[in-house]
Parts: sequence; structure tokens; C-alpha cells
Amino acid sequence: MERNLAVAFLRDGEVVDIKGIEYCHFAPFEFIQQFYQIDGLPARLQRYLRLGETRFRDEIINAFQMNKMVLKFPRHGIFLWEEYNLKIEIEGFSLKQILH
Repeated sequence: MERNLAVAFLRDGEVVDIKGIEYCHFAPFEFIQQFYQIDGLPARLQRYLRLGETRFRDEIINAFQMNKMVLKFPRHGIFLWEEYNLKIEIEGFSLKQILH
């Protein structure tokens, strides 16, 4: 599985720079810990949490790579993880929080 995320920087619709970010920085430990606080978390995500941070991060990586997280509110950096109906806020180059 690819361990890096490519980020393209746009200006006036043209790519002006591309940077690579490691997924461990994109989906930090603090973000993953927020899932423990969600009541009624889907069974599949509960199972991945029990398997550990690395396996849970792999599920997040897979969701991004398979386009299962879609940008819903671009100005606010909010994605929807459609499979689980979870809204996720991105700040800078990392996942920040789960919105309820």
C-alpha cells in the first residue's frame, strides 16, 4: 500500500507545486484517538481500532485511495467518509477532527 500522499498546490487552476506527505502525518495518532469517543461507531471501524493504530490508519489510507472520502465543503476542508457517514475536517496537511 502506498505510504505517501501527494498534495498538489494550485494557483488560478494550474499546478504550481507538488509535495509528498507521509500518511502517518496526514492521519496522526491524535486524530485516530477521536474514534474511540464516537458512540455507535460501525462494527468494522471498531474492529480496526481493536487491531491497533496502524491497521486503523491503513483503513483511512484505503478510503482516500479508493475515493471513499469526498470533499463536501471545500472552503472549510470538510470531507465525508460516505461509507460510514462521518464528516472529517482537514486542517493544513492533516486530518484534524471528526464532526458530529
